Amino acid sequence: NWVIPADHDARRYFVLIVSDRRKGDASYFAQIRHEMANGGAAALMHRLLQRDLTGFDIRDRPLTEALRQQQQAGCAPTPA
Repeated sequence: NWVIPADHDARRYFVLIVSDRRKGDASYFAQIRHEMANGGAAALMHRLLQRDLTGFDIRDRPLTEALRQQQQAGCAPTPA
């Protein structure tokens, strides 16, 4: 449950809760691997390089619900 040492002032972590919807879906992930191996990686890089980052502040991390959960888990007393 507690996977990162995120305290109340955590600035290094971006934590997400990932859906179980595709868990074990080998066909879905095979399609992604095929796409990435056949031009997808280059297309993704092109798209990322075209993204306008005006006003982006690397120090302004999102406070996600998953990060809040990790912060709370880090503050919980440890069992003896």
